[in-house]
Amino acid sequence: MKKCLNNGRLPELVSELDWYALLVPPQKEFAAQEILSKRDIATFCPFQSVWRKPSRYSKDKVLKHYPVMPRYLFAGFAGQVDWYRLFQMPLVSAVVGVAGEPRCFDNMDAFIRNFRNGLRRPDHDRHMPTHREFGVGDTAVIVDSALAGRHVVVESIDKGHAFFTVEMFGGEMRLSLPTDKLEAA
Repeated sequence: MKKCLNNGRLPELVSELDWYALLVPPQKEFAAQEILSKRDIATFCPFQSVWRKPSRYSKDKVLKHYPVMPRYLFAGFAGQVDWYRLFQMPLVSAVVGVAGEPRCFDNMDAFIRNFRNGLRRPDHDRHMPTHREFGVGDTAVIVDSALAGRHVVVESIDKGHAFFTVEMFGGEMRLSLPTDKLEAA
């Protein structure tokens, strides 16, 4: 029975287990999580989801998951832990402890509740330039159109379009542009 908790499955196990932070190689958190889960060890890796281009030649973005705590993976054990067997598993380098003794986390259920489904960026970020995302209430600069270079305050975002108010022709006009035509100021 697989006990992988990164998607919020089996939350009833959280309070029954002793949770330890394991140190794994960089960028191998999800691989180590899969290996431990296949060996019936409950695991949890807090992650954030962001929209990124798979390559510089692609226009579309895909949702990528990145660990919130790089190199750390949480594992839950019931009863005595066989450390010797654990350290023989691939990708497990060390366990976090104090004075050479592994130390379990007391309030793991609250921690998992905060990151149950990961930290996810809004869907409208998918249509914005990478690292130049903006949200409602943020100031953005128009980069492409007849209004290029003008700073606007984003009032709402809907279906890939940002709505804002611009003073034109002696009055205020509510306009919209595709979100890829604006960048964070």
